Amino acid sequence: MSSVPSRRTVRWQRLDRPGVERATLSPLKNTWHIDGRIETDFEGGPARIRYHIRCDEGWRTQGAWVTFKQGRTRRRLGLFVKQNEAWILDGKERTDLRGCVDLDLEVSPATNTLPIRRLDLTVGSGRDVRVGWVRFSQLAVERTEQRYTRVSLRRYRFENLDSGYAAELEVDDLGLVLNYPGFWARAPNP
Repeated sequence: MSSVPSRRTVRWQRLDRPGVERATLSPLKNTWHIDGRIETDFEGGPARIRYHIRCDEGWRTQGAWVTFKQGRTRRRLGLFVKQNEAWILDGKERTDLRGCVDLDLEVSPATNTLPIRRLDLTVGSGRDVRVGWVRFSQLAVERTEQRYTRVSLRRYRFENLDSGYAAELEVDDLGLVLNYPGFWARAPNP
């Protein structure tokens, strides 16, 4: 992966239903941050998601804050990862998430960047990762096993090993998704 500029903002258009996402990737004092907003439909109608994810300099998740709003319903999630790999979710340790390194927001192509940057795979190599997977609209966090395989300079095979789902993701020079087949495509920035 190339070096990261001071800041990059990208937008995606949802392909399978109405929806857009806008995310900003930025470095700050030996940490990486992704701030994003998603507007899309779920069962029950349109929803808005606001999130912030903080990673250490090696792209390991350190914390995340997510707000989900749909109609009159508002849910919030706060997550912190301690140095001993304990995941603290809304103030309580989740022992089932111990050993997870990455956070994956179910509806966001932005979070695929975290393992892509962290693993820094060579073409033809792959690695399995343990992930805290945030499910929407319930805003529940589940542990899941995923695999990333770098199939070419800017293409990765993503697999959820628990569900059997797989897709090939095209990424830019920073590891941000350009095309997530059937779900998201990069849109021009306004």
